[in-house]
Amino acid sequence: MLDKKQKTLALFLFFFSGFSALIYEIIWSRLLTLVFGTTVEAISAVITAYMFGLALGSYFAGKHSDFIRKHLAAYGISEILISIFSLALYYAIVSFPSLSKPFHWMHLRHDTLFTVLTYIFNFVLVALPTSLMGATLPLISKHYIRGKEPLGLGIGLIYGFNTLGAVSGTFLCGFFLIPSFGVWGTNIIAVSISMLLGITALAVSLKDRREKIFDLTKIGKSVDNFIPAPEKRHRLLLFVFLLSGFASMAYEVIWTKMLVMVIGNSVYAFSAILTVFLAGLALGSFLLARFIDRVKKPYVLFAVLEFMIFAYIALTLPFVDELPFIFQFLFNRFFDGFLSIELITFSIIMVVVLVPTILMGATFPLVNRIMTTRLGLLGLSIGGSYSANTVGGIFGAMAAGFYLIPSFGVQKSILLILSVNLFAAIALLTMSDKVSNSVKTASILTAGILFAFYATWVPVWNINYMNRGVYVYAGFYKESFKGSDKEFRAFVDKNYKLKWYKEGRVGNVAVTEMNGQLGLQVNGKTEGSTAHSDMLTQTMVSALPLMLKGNASDVAIIGLGTGVTLGIAEHFPVQQIDCLELSKGVVQASSFFKHVNFNALKDKRLNLIMDDGRHHLTYTRKKYDVIINEPSNPWITGVSNLFTREFFEIARNRLKPGGIMTQWIQLYSLDVREVKILLKTFNEVFPNVSVWMFSPNDLIVLGSVDEIQNHYSHIERAFYDEVLYNDLHKIDISSPSDVLEGHIMGVKNLKLFTKGVPVNTDNFPVVEFEAPKRLYRPSPMKNVEAIRRCC
Repeated sequence: MLDKKQKTLALFLFFFSGFSALIYEIIWSRLLTLVFGTTVEAISAVITAYMFGLALGSYFAGKHSDFIRKHLAAYGISEILISIFSLALYYAIVSFPSLSKPFHWMHLRHDTLFTVLTYIFNFVLVALPTSLMGATLPLISKHYIRGKEPLGLGIGLIYGFNTLGAVSGTFLCGFFLIPSFGVWGTNIIAVSISMLLGITALAVSLKDRREKIFDLTKIGKSVDNFIPAPEKRHRLLLFVFLLSGFASMAYEVIWTKMLVMVIGNSVYAFSAILTVFLAGLALGSFLLARFIDRVKKPYVLFAVLEFMIFAYIALTLPFVDELPFIFQFLFNRFFDGFLSIELITFSIIMVVVLVPTILMGATFPLVNRIMTTRLGLLGLSIGGSYSANTVGGIFGAMAAGFYLIPSFGVQKSILLILSVNLFAAIALLTMSDKVSNSVKTASILTAGILFAFYATWVPVWNINYMNRGVYVYAGFYKESFKGSDKEFRAFVDKNYKLKWYKEGRVGNVAVTEMNGQLGLQVNGKTEGSTAHSDMLTQTMVSALPLMLKGNASDVAIIGLGTGVTLGIAEHFPVQQIDCLELSKGVVQASSFFKHVNFNALKDKRLNLIMDDGRHHLTYTRKKYDVIINEPSNPWITGVSNLFTREFFEIARNRLKPGGIMTQWIQLYSLDVREVKILLKTFNEVFPNVSVWMFSPNDLIVLGSVDEIQNHYSHIERAFYDEVLYNDLHKIDISSPSDVLEGHIMGVKNLKLFTKGVPVNTDNFPVVEFEAPKRLYRPSPMKNVEAIRRCC
């Protein structure tokens, strides 16, 4: 039996085990999306590989823990290996694009085969260190729980402290470590923690030299020779626990999709969701651990927990479309900078997530207490239950992201997952020998009737409310309605007409009409519209480089949006246009803008590629005369990858001699410093840069390795084309002089304007972390004034 100091040390070690594990997950996810793209398939592969490794390691470590004599030493060896493999993994991921160049022909001719090979690479590398992470749970449990102390309490504390460490790692990584130390520096911190944990555990364990770490005489022997087969009821319990894991991870995916409509999709929003989710799991484990060993009817308690998860989510589900108004209400009264907006964000998330995740967290120590019939089987019980729950989580995450949300939408997907919780509760009741058959029958009938009634009664959310993008437009709404919540709601009801809406794997896409103008929204944020200022930018971001280039044949456009930019490019005598778009919903929505995009998708020269723009440019061999990068805002997670030095270098390498890269940069929702950083980053890669402004909301930046000539004759030639002339005349560009008046800055002034600011890189994504802090403060006119003063 361990003394108090030894127990404290074990919990301390396992706390930091969880801390470093979540840092690794966040870093690997960031790096691997740079390699494989930000498609749902790529992100799902990363999560699946991570969770698969945890399940595999936990299962085998638990099953074979009997030949391990010093579990703390084995844990220490695992942590040391985790640190070594994690360091190697970082370099492997970073080097992957260059190592994979011989396989580019697969990407061009056999894209499926190329994808399979890259996913295998993903699984092999990520699953190795994560298997060791999964092994630490049964190992530390075998070390911590011994003797006559309460078994359930020990399991609850171990799982709770590990998850609490994960909470801390998630929060600090997203809010402090990466902004302060960069991705590489944060990885080194996690590697150092793992190494220190391993060395400490190994040193403490090896003080006792009377026993070997492993009993080699038992290696290779079947564990079934000395461990009895589990009860049939326990096998059913593991299946129910697998279903519980399925539901938990499905909820996490669905909640994230739902909450980004309210709190946004910045790095801080995603960090907050994961932090609250994990905090609930930790709190649930701690709360139940205090009295779990006194529970007389564990199956009934498990059933009650599953039913309470069902009940809470079912009761709150009808009111989800009120969350935007709750956000706006809190914003109107308490907003005072970044800290207040994060408190509002956490409050919104906790309303939805905290109670059910507390109940989910309570199930882990409970199931392990039921499964562990004797102390000698502790490792097997914990390893088996954890792996079953994790495997369920893998299928839950994949089912929600790939099938449920695209097929049924968020609200109906939640209803379907609720049925899983209800089924689990009923199954657990039937397994309990403490409940009479009549009570079981009555419970099943009552639950079935209640769910059938609820599923038909629950009101459909008002998508117009959910689609208002309060996370980015709250400042505008506050000024417009002077804090009046009722006036805001009435304005939405009266003025916003929802024309079309689609929930998809990539994002929720809507087409809305307001004051006769159509707007395209993704996750509630407008990405393009028929308003004059947007039409100016959507037109000129395409027309300007094609005018100046004069003889472009191959063009790449990153981001379809409303299709206006693509339609303008098709009015030039180009041979082929590759348009990169991630969202099928955006492609479908573009049909509503046919009257301004000239039915752009029907042009025979168009090659519409459903892929991440960075991923495509990384692996394609094709060279372009003009690359037009018009993504969403640089503070949005995933989109931020298209505003770094490394991406601009990739784009530069895909330009033909004399080719032009066109970069859109917003002037709204960015401080002057962030605008300078983006401009400097672009200029770091392209020595010849010219900056243009046709709308006070946007900059159009042209870059090239060669000198860009503002040839009047090239621009004038475009006005000889009747179709192009009409396009430009609609946005008040009536002559070549009007075009040239948009030029505001050359390389010399640009260098003066951007002096003293850092560069935005994959390692230090400054803008992704800094811009959300001032999302509601900056005015585009302040940026315009700063540029005018310089120039």
